[in-house]
Amino acid sequence: EFASRYEPCVLFAEDIDRIVGTQERTSQVDAVLNNIDGVDGKDREMIVVFTTNHLPNINRAMLRPGRLDSVIHIGEPDAATAERMIRHYAGERLDPNEDINEAAATLEGQIPACIADAVTQAQLFALSLGETSGKLTAAALLNAATAVAAQAQTLKDLDRDESVTPHQALGNAVAVVVEQAVNERSGSK
Repeated sequence: EFASRYEPCVLFAEDIDRIVGTQERTSQVDAVLNNIDGVDGKDREMIVVFTTNHLPNINRAMLRPGRLDSVIHIGEPDAATAERMIRHYAGERLDPNEDINEAAATLEGQIPACIADAVTQAQLFALSLGETSGKLTAAALLNAATAVAAQAQTLKDLDRDESVTPHQALGNAVAVVVEQAVNERSGSK
C-alpha cells in the first residue's frame, strides 16, 4: 500500500522466503499473492522484484507460470568474479598489481556479502601482519578469505546436518583459520 502511493515505481522485497517460505497457504502467503497477482494488484503501475537465497523454500503457488514474469537465477561467483569483487570492494587500498588469486579462489562460490566481509576483515589481518599503511596485501586477503569461507561453511554444515552442534561447527571453522595461520608462519601452504 505504501509503494502504491508512489506509482509508477519499482518495489524491492528482499528475502521473500521469510514470508512465503512455506508450502502451506497461510494468510501471509495469500496476502502477497493477492497483492502481486490478485484482485489487489491488477491495476498497479508497479514492478515488484523479490530476492531469496532459498528458492526451494518458496511457496509453489508463488512460482507457478503466469504469476511471476520471470525467475532469474544469479549463481555464485567463480574465482575470476570473486577477484573482481575483491578489487571493487578494496578500491585504492589494494595495489592493482597485487596477486590475489588464492584469496579469490578461496572465495569462489561465496555470496557477495561474504566477499565484502573478507575485504573488511583483511584490513585487520593486514594490521596483524604489520601493514600500517592502510594497504591490503594478498596475505591479509587470503587470511580473511579463509576465515570468511570457514564461517560460511559452518553455516552450511549446520543447515545440512542437524546432528552437528554449533560448537562442533564453530570448532571446525576455528581449526581451519588456525591451520592457515600456522602454515603461513611456517612458510608452507
